[in-house]
Amino acid sequence: GSNTFGHCYALKDVVLSDGLNSIGSAAFAACRELEKIVIPNSVEVMGERAFSSCTALVDVTLSGGQTELGAYVFENCTSLTTTCLPNSLTEIGENAFYRCSRLKSIVLPDSLVKIGNRAFTNCDEIISIEIPNNVEIIGEAAFGGTNITSVTIPSTVQEIGASAFPATLTSVVWNAQNCAPTTWTYSYNSYYGPFAYSAENITSFTIGDGVEYI
Repeated sequence: GSNTFGHCYALKDVVLSDGLNSIGSAAFAACRELEKIVIPNSVEVMGERAFSSCTALVDVTLSGGQTELGAYVFENCTSLTTTCLPNSLTEIGENAFYRCSRLKSIVLPDSLVKIGNRAFTNCDEIISIEIPNNVEIIGEAAFGGTNITSVTIPSTVQEIGASAFPATLTSVVWNAQNCAPTTWTYSYNSYYGPFAYSAENITSFTIGDGVEYI
């Protein structure tokens, strides 16, 4: 249930049994000594902030079966270095990995359809990302604050949020054939598109075959 073990500051070892269907909101939030967690494949949904601010959490194993990661699920897990996302996953919620500052790499599964707003914002050790061909939505600032330098937008992408990519981006390959980049009004008469942060640094922008409009 919600906040079941939240703020159990000394909790270090957790074993989740097969048969568990879901992990509630903030179930293990701020368990500051928790270092490792294995999510069994029976778990389909992980609620908001389920492991938020588990600042000692280094390794997360998602065994498969999960279809959605809730908003803020691993937010501020500042020791997290690696995780493997299962091929069942279709949605990464907003702020899911926000400020996971030691997360070095992430492999997005082919099943993924939606990357939520700020999903990987301020994961500043991520230097590369491959967006799978089934992704349709890339949320606002999804990769803001990372250090990726190049990205390929697949043909399946239909929507990209404002400031989705970081200032370090220098190369873009655009294969999206039916995409509507959104704009976000920041202040009076100021608008930001998906490459707002990197606009001054992009030196290569390639339009793929089959693209009829941008």
